[in-house]
Amino acid sequence: MHILYLCNEYPPHRHGGIGAFVQLMARQLVQLGHRVSVLGLYQVKEPNRENDLGVNVYRIPIRADTFPGTFINHHELLRSIWGVHADSPIDLIEGNELSFGLLPGKLPARKIIRMHGGHYFFSVTLEQPRRFGASLVEKISFFRADHFCAVSRFAAETTRKLIGLGEKHIEVLPNPVDTNLFRPFHDIPENDGLIVFTGGLREKKGVRQLLQAMPQVIREYPSAHLWIYGNDTKDRRTGQSFLEALKKELPPELNSKIEFRGYIPHTDLPQINAQASLLIYPSWMETQGIVVIE
Repeated sequence: MHILYLCNEYPPHRHGGIGAFVQLMARQLVQLGHRVSVLGLYQVKEPNRENDLGVNVYRIPIRADTFPGTFINHHELLRSIWGVHADSPIDLIEGNELSFGLLPGKLPARKIIRMHGGHYFFSVTLEQPRRFGASLVEKISFFRADHFCAVSRFAAETTRKLIGLGEKHIEVLPNPVDTNLFRPFHDIPENDGLIVFTGGLREKKGVRQLLQAMPQVIREYPSAHLWIYGNDTKDRRTGQSFLEALKKELPPELNSKIEFRGYIPHTDLPQINAQASLLIYPSWMETQGIVVIE
């Protein structure tokens, strides 16, 4: 079987949970004898193809970041899908909630949406306003899909109601964990008082509330210190850097206790986790919370 994943964050490019999930699944499926391709839009100058332990990874350049440019980018993505299909016929195409909404034409294989938590899911569960564009694209994407799966029963049933999927079957397939990578490291000593947060720097991850709690934590436990790992994002309300906003709110006396350490590759997380006295993930909402299992 030839499986194509649509993914714009396949490692080693900067990625979150979806990128790590796709890489793990793709590599394992190759080991089971399947052909696996990954195709997505990236900040690269030229189209390129690479082989990741048997996984064929195609990175298509993002031509423009403007709204009209989005359609140009997805037209190129569609051409590339058909190019991959011409080389080896595709049987299944899997993507997230938005994957099929902007593709401008017919696709060569059955389409599967995997629900990691889309715009509808988080806007409702977090009681935030829906954005018209994202809502429309997500609805179109679900309309075009042939099959559905989700990382948790909660994600499946919540999305079913919001999108209006009726009695359509949704298979629950929890995210996997690479137990060769995430395992105990008994030779790494604990860094006393070290608190570690990993995740994208955005409001719903709860990192602002974590920082607001740190003065009280340090008063009770003077050895406590916090390392924050994660990509910066733009605050949708202001259009400004979320990281810079957090730094401005930080009391000066905490500068020596809190370090913003930026992006870290997924493969480096186990050694970081092993040093911590406490791992904290104060998200307002998650569909599965894979970092807790890791």
